[in-house]
Amino acid sequence: MPPLRSLVVVLSLGLVFGPAAVLAQEARLIPAQFFGKLSIDDVPRLRKRAASGDMAAQHLLWTAYRDKPRGGLPPWEGSDDIVTRAEAEQGLRQAAGQGDAEAQAILAVALLQGDSVARDPRGAQAWLMRLIEATAPAERGQLDHLLARALVEAPDATPEDVARAIQLAEEALALGITQAIGTKARALSRSDPAAARALLEAAVAGNRHAALPLAGMLLRGEGGARDVKRAEALLAGDDSHEARAERGRQHLWGGAFARLPQRALTLMSDIATYDIDTRQELARQLLTYRVTFPRPEPIFYALQEDADIGRLGAALALVRLLRANREGFRDEKLWFDAVRRFQDVHPRIAVYQAEIAGRWAKLGSTEANRALFAREATELLARLEAANVAEAYTLHGDFLAKGIVFRQDDVAAQAMLRKGAELGDTEAMLALASVQEDGRGIPKDRAQALDWLRRAAAAGSVEARKRIAYRFRFDGIDKKITLREGIGEVVVHYGDGHDGAALTAFGGVFANSRLNDFSEAEVAAAILDGMSMSPGAVEEDKLVAMVKQVPQRYWVLIETLLNAEGLLSEPAQGYMEPQARDALRSWVDRVGPPANAPVRGTP
Repeated sequence: MPPLRSLVVVLSLGLVFGPAAVLAQEARLIPAQFFGKLSIDDVPRLRKRAASGDMAAQHLLWTAYRDKPRGGLPPWEGSDDIVTRAEAEQGLRQAAGQGDAEAQAILAVALLQGDSVARDPRGAQAWLMRLIEATAPAERGQLDHLLARALVEAPDATPEDVARAIQLAEEALALGITQAIGTKARALSRSDPAAARALLEAAVAGNRHAALPLAGMLLRGEGGARDVKRAEALLAGDDSHEARAERGRQHLWGGAFARLPQRALTLMSDIATYDIDTRQELARQLLTYRVTFPRPEPIFYALQEDADIGRLGAALALVRLLRANREGFRDEKLWFDAVRRFQDVHPRIAVYQAEIAGRWAKLGSTEANRALFAREATELLARLEAANVAEAYTLHGDFLAKGIVFRQDDVAAQAMLRKGAELGDTEAMLALASVQEDGRGIPKDRAQALDWLRRAAAAGSVEARKRIAYRFRFDGIDKKITLREGIGEVVVHYGDGHDGAALTAFGGVFANSRLNDFSEAEVAAAILDGMSMSPGAVEEDKLVAMVKQVPQRYWVLIETLLNAEGLLSEPAQGYMEPQARDALRSWVDRVGPPANAPVRGTP
């Protein structure tokens, strides 16, 4: 067995830098003589020795998985020289079971954090208790804190667990583990939120680890009055990845802070590699918002691990992100592989498998292959439609419209799309709107098309809002589209940063005759409405660019409002000089989002 001398170092790395730091360092922490001549570069030998019960080889399988370049292979794929995630986990568990204290420490942290293994606080408890028994009382601080966390984070935590967690956190604090303040407060808040908040208030001046949990309580109004401004100040003063991610979550939905999705996702990306919930939220929102990260690869790989482990929704998040072909998350081969591997996990993934089969039914190299794929697609669609999977009807309609797998039939296609739309699929709603605008399979009906676009927009579709705004300039006859839809949503699209073409859209919006139906004051109010829904539009660079695109007469009215509100002292001339831009940002911050603003982002 390796000595325990490096155990405290392992645990410290896990608590300060996150589990990835632990799992990347363990090979360097364990004495070389423990491994003998074994090396992670000789995976075949490691496998053979591990199968015979060699504890060092079992441990090194985990290290090989964590440290060796994988050459693009997903975690479920291995080779002669590449270890799979499941193989690595098995090796680590076997080494821990044989008494390898280093492996026990690594496994405990991994189980607690859910890093490369399924999250299991109860499993972490068992290993931590074994480690505590073998550690001198004066050296148990980190272990006590980890066990306290495991107890309070267990989904089935009992009052006895919570009481013990408080005691362990106090012991850890007495041994200088300042991070334990948050764990103690979390446990205490189960029964006495006011006492938990008072604990953090008393500690925050001298313990930086109290700031983040206190900010959370202030934002939720837990244990006392809600105080968003103070919470924002606490988070701003904490530059940890966890605090940045919390600021990101608040900016994403705009509940407490200004809704700034681009900034939100960038902040959340800092911790997405290490935090399961943040990672899956990020993956969902990347379907709506286009954000480029400096290093997306670790996040991308962690999503693959989540899917391989079997986390609820992870496989769907992965394949949807791959299908969206977002920068940093592009890999068509992996998409094919992941869809086939996880098609039984979620019905929507099975729809994607039918989509792939339909593609090959059209492009297959031989008649026999094409027939095989066509049969797979039709059988999958029949099964999924029997289960009322909305996306299956949408795909069926698309196949019928294009003559893929089925004979081309516009009438049948629109009937299938209608079923998908009525079951709530936004892609079906968008497709059905196009069918009704073009009159394919049914008479043209612009009003009904607009209704479907509005339903899709209400369900969160950015594309639907974009299409409605585009139609605004051609709405001179029907006059059905509102100023919020035609002007405000263009501002939102620009402010949220969905694509680079959003800025140029302003030119068309203000050059159409539809604006003759409204007063200039109403149009200016719609611009302000859009800014209040998307404060990103008034960030300096974006606002300066927008000033050049929007006619000056509307800026005169906006500056006049700012004068009346006491935010601007300069006369209203419509030039939107720096003082006016600052005043506009203050106005947006003051009024906040409209009460009837639609929900944004991917649910």
